[in-house]
Amino acid sequence: MLPSTIRSKHSNSSQYLNRFYKFGVKKIDMRFSFIRSNHSAKVSSRVICFLLLITILVNSSTITIATFDTNTPIIGQKIHSNIIIDWNNLITELGIKEKLSPPEFARVYALVHVAMYDSLLAAATNREEYSATFDNKSFYVSSIAEAASTVLNYLFPNHSDEIDKLKSIQIGQVQNYDDNNLSIQSGQMLGHRVSQAVIDHAKTDNSNLLWNSTKTLPVKNQKCTWNGSNPINPMAGFWKTYILKSGSEVQPEIPTQCNSEADLQDVRETYDTSKNRTPKHNAAIHYWGDKPPPVVWNNILNQHIQKYNMSILQVAYSSVYLNVGMYDGFVSCWYTKYNYWTARPFQRIGNITTEIPTPNFPGYTSGHSVISMVASRVLGEIFPDERDYFKGQAIEAALSRLLAGIHFKQDIINGIDQGDKVAEKVVDDMHKPIHPFIYGS
Repeated sequence: MLPSTIRSKHSNSSQYLNRFYKFGVKKIDMRFSFIRSNHSAKVSSRVICFLLLITILVNSSTITIATFDTNTPIIGQKIHSNIIIDWNNLITELGIKEKLSPPEFARVYALVHVAMYDSLLAAATNREEYSATFDNKSFYVSSIAEAASTVLNYLFPNHSDEIDKLKSIQIGQVQNYDDNNLSIQSGQMLGHRVSQAVIDHAKTDNSNLLWNSTKTLPVKNQKCTWNGSNPINPMAGFWKTYILKSGSEVQPEIPTQCNSEADLQDVRETYDTSKNRTPKHNAAIHYWGDKPPPVVWNNILNQHIQKYNMSILQVAYSSVYLNVGMYDGFVSCWYTKYNYWTARPFQRIGNITTEIPTPNFPGYTSGHSVISMVASRVLGEIFPDERDYFKGQAIEAALSRLLAGIHFKQDIINGIDQGDKVAEKVVDDMHKPIHPFIYGS
């Protein structure tokens, strides 16, 4: 759940708000009209397996909507949530144009959202350094726009026109509040400092590690080993994480032994499933498969942001934890993939048909399963009344990969468990005192 409703077993809401005051944020009140459900959303593997063997969970037609208290001023005054959504949409647009892989997409989302979140916290902290006539809205918006645009220009140097255009639009919308441009200039200076810290992090996050195929190609049983070429992001399991200590911190059990009875049963079930797809199955396969999972989950969050009229800080908090969580989930998953190098169904079943192309990396564990479980747990904390809805979406995302014929069942089930364990650490961090991720951390 969002900050003001996060309570430990030994604190109450007023104690939590004091954490903001100590941080320098003096006019933040993010209370909702609901109270936090207890912090226990771990998924039962037995229940998951049962659901996987039965059917896809489709979207519920009736969703309980949490009611937000939008009457209380946020950081002095209301700032429209589209400030952050617009940057999120631009990340999506540029990532699709550049054909980013799922881990690369998650990395970009995380870096930019960390920049916006850290700049917002830094702006709230540094607000008291300025005069009483200082305009809050211009200061906050310009700091966010500068931080996001600078990081995006670093990540997408060939798209400066689109990036700078959005920055100009956002700053232009608040110029009427700042007669002498002092607030805007100060906000941009702060946003630039934050962005430089984030860029320094990006330069050293191991995303530029080179893969030496002569040393890391698997030498295991070739029948059950991934045997493709030019695998995608083979070093992503060693990228620096935000909340996890490393990609190796959360790992699943060892895959089933090749050609064991359990392994052969999994192969048979995968083949049988591929022969019995329905139009409903195919719709789910394409919903979750036509775009990388970080894009789909960010779209889901953005829909909820607009539905509930969330404040700028609520949006920043929700978005940063969703994207940092998914990024850490990808690093954990990719460490697994290139540790075991397990084959995909088409590499073991010659006559299997797939509904969508098989991604060019090993199968175990399923990225959609890991990432979607992390996303559903994070969103379930933010919107507790919709926890079951998000969990259903995660199961659908995971099962869609089995139905598509591109994953074995053990990739799915153990991926869900792995994602749940990653999510547990992310949710634990959400329950800690509010903190920046890079700037001032």
